[in-house]
Amino acid sequence: MLGPMAPTPPRTRLLHIGAMKSGTTAVQRAASQRRTKLLESGVRYPGKGLNHFTPVAAFMGVRREGEYPDLATWHQLMDEVEGDETNRILISHEWACEADDAMAQRFIDALGQRTHVAITLRPLSGMLGSYWQEIVKNGRVTPPFETWLRDALAAPPGLRRDEQWDRQSDQAGMVERWERLLGPDRVTVIIADKTDPTRVPASLERLLDLPSGMLAHADADGGAANRSLSPAEAEFFRRQNEAFRRNGVPFREYALAYRRQAVARMLRTEPEVRGEQRRILLPQWAAERAATYGREIADRIADSRVNVIGDLASLHAPVGTTEPGEVPVPDSMPIDTAVEAVVASVMVGNGRAGRPQPATRPRPTPAESAKERVRELPGGPTILRGARAVLDQGHAATRRLHTLRATTRRPR
Repeated sequence: MLGPMAPTPPRTRLLHIGAMKSGTTAVQRAASQRRTKLLESGVRYPGKGLNHFTPVAAFMGVRREGEYPDLATWHQLMDEVEGDETNRILISHEWACEADDAMAQRFIDALGQRTHVAITLRPLSGMLGSYWQEIVKNGRVTPPFETWLRDALAAPPGLRRDEQWDRQSDQAGMVERWERLLGPDRVTVIIADKTDPTRVPASLERLLDLPSGMLAHADADGGAANRSLSPAEAEFFRRQNEAFRRNGVPFREYALAYRRQAVARMLRTEPEVRGEQRRILLPQWAAERAATYGREIADRIADSRVNVIGDLASLHAPVGTTEPGEVPVPDSMPIDTAVEAVVASVMVGNGRAGRPQPATRPRPTPAESAKERVRELPGGPTILRGARAVLDQGHAATRRLHTLRATTRRPR
């Protein structure tokens, strides 16, 4: 239903799980730059980085740039959260929206009964091009855009949970899952809208009882602001990803050194567009199918009882498309843009942009070796997630015991 939004209760732990490219980066950048001011206003944004990517990935047991992050990063985050008995807490990263029922319940168990979830959504028609280019920017090998589109839109969202795109695009499933586990009063859906860029930060400010503008746009260049690649830029990096793979360059060496520098340099400048489209557009068939799926998503969310901020009809609104026919694959780009990528390559090569991280990890401990052997077994990842859940429950019980002892020693 549509309705007004009141602040969450004091000491709420707000988990922001917006889908990719739904205004999450801008909010995270503002929060990271204004940590002290947020705390003065009664909201803790734990950690020291831009967002909570690493601890969330560690908690969920998913790879970050080819490796599983250390679960200790999650426990460090939770130590800071548990140590704050006064303020509201904001935890934000879009990967959390991929949680299935079991993982969502683990988040709730870890964060406690004061958990409130904010889900920022955007139309599938806007997510498709953005998601494909994120794959390209991250250094992964992927087919040209229209080829990828045909697979991504082959089935309605939510039917292929083993694929990341399916988990990210299953927006109705996200809302229904968290409503089922938390109840409608502890779930807020915010519909991102390019015509109203303040909607997402302003809505989160209201949930956290913050002064207006606290989570609004913070100064950032194109790379920091996570601007979109032009079609030519995206195709440039897509072909580079294939070339590096073809020449046997280890993914971590390429992805963590050259790719980061090259993409960052390119994003710091506005694309020079000469007789080509500036944005990645959908072909007509894809726009129509995305609108059909978007209408189904909007209808299912409308049937829920969660509070929705924004117009659900925007999830299936018409969008601009390419000319009829196949989506053209760019075969050239402005020379200045290519020069920036070459400069990044040279800077990485001579060490001025930071040495690439080793492609090989240090000698594993016996425990790490055992974990790798279990991971390779049929159902191994599931076994490890179960083991992590047991360990997390143990840590939670220990923290509750410490809290209980503390409360018996001193009056509140």
